[in-house]
Amino acid sequence: VNLFTGGDEGEGLDMTGNFVYAIDFYGTGGVTVGDASFTNDSVSGVSISATNSIADWYTKNYGNSANDDALEHVIKSLRWSVYSDVVAVDLDVTPGTEYKLQLLMSEGCCNRRMDIYVEGVNVADNVNPGDLAGGVNVSTNGVVITHTFIASDSTLNISVQGDSSNAWKKNDRNPILNAL
Repeated sequence: VNLFTGGDEGEGLDMTGNFVYAIDFYGTGGVTVGDASFTNDSVSGVSISATNSIADWYTKNYGNSANDDALEHVIKSLRWSVYSDVVAVDLDVTPGTEYKLQLLMSEGCCNRRMDIYVEGVNVADNVNPGDLAGGVNVSTNGVVITHTFIASDSTLNISVQGDSSNAWKKNDRNPILNAL
């Protein structure tokens, strides 16, 4: 789990290389950040299950470069579920192929915690995007969960789950996902 501050090289994201998917969750897509050409989330090979969505949830300000401006567009929207549900994403992949997954989150609301599972394995525990970005509504930072793997079957299963522990019942426990 790391911080990102924009879409340019050295700002926390790896936006170079070949991208099988660059998904703008509930957004319009149509922008490019580095080598990643973002699409909306109804693209072939992608299945998403989330209770809710928001198109213009949060405005970021990563800087003035073309990559920063494009990333600001991507991060504006999200998919989310209530804490008792998950945000589930299934991606068609090729078994035996190495991939690098980057899940992007930006907090514009609440203090929340989430657990991230890939293929049923917890790859990030108790992720709090607001805390990691320096506070809720910090418009210059986002959070990326990066996971490199070799596909073991033809479908990659990603699950973002809200923390249902008693310690967080006074906070927002809804899982969110802005982009991948």
